[in-house]
Amino acid sequence: MSRIIVIPDPHAPFTHVDALEFLDEVNNEYSPDGAVCLGDLFDIHKVSRHDSDPDGYGAGEEFIRSVNYFKDLAVIFPDLIITQGNHDTRFAKAAYKAGIPSVALKRLDELLNIPGWEFVEEVIIDEVLYLHGTAFGGATPHVKAMMTRMRSVVMGHFHTKFGVEYFANKEKLLFGCCGGCLMDSNSYAAAYGKELPNKPILGCQVIDDGRIVHSIPMVLGADHRWVGQL
Repeated sequence: MSRIIVIPDPHAPFTHVDALEFLDEVNNEYSPDGAVCLGDLFDIHKVSRHDSDPDGYGAGEEFIRSVNYFKDLAVIFPDLIITQGNHDTRFAKAAYKAGIPSVALKRLDELLNIPGWEFVEEVIIDEVLYLHGTAFGGATPHVKAMMTRMRSVVMGHFHTKFGVEYFANKEKLLFGCCGGCLMDSNSYAAAYGKELPNKPILGCQVIDDGRIVHSIPMVLGADHRWVGQL
């Protein structure tokens, strides 16, 4: 049994400017045994199939800024399991479309070269499944994932959903949890959601012994900065 801190969808280099400070504070407050990122570690806006901002970073600069951010993140979380997000595959998808064979490409773990970071499709810890959750949708995708996989689930992908819902029968108690994100909704990479009524919910989770979920919102002030307290 363990205590796991969950880092939802950073979308580097478009992560909120205060996310590192927030995560460091949560890490110090809860002293977790391990850490899991729910995917979309990268945003990779420039090679998206959607229109990219012509005034934004080039693909190379975006990647370098992301790597520099991850070096700072690795100081707080030297050991981190990262589940694969749909944004994390954008380089591979662009290469596939261009006809470049996989043998000619480096994996993300090779590109980052952070020894304690492990990239996986999904991972189970204390009987809880951690994954990005791209395959699940609807009003309560975390509940759908929980019922489909028939186990407790923590997932990302849906930036405007944050929190947990429990389910019980005679045999077991399960939960489905949506992690929100840590992306800066004011960044140009998030411009697609500018007119949408629901905005991203920033924060993270701490999971105790695979049973108890602490959802910790990153509360922002009127200036769009973290208020500085949990």
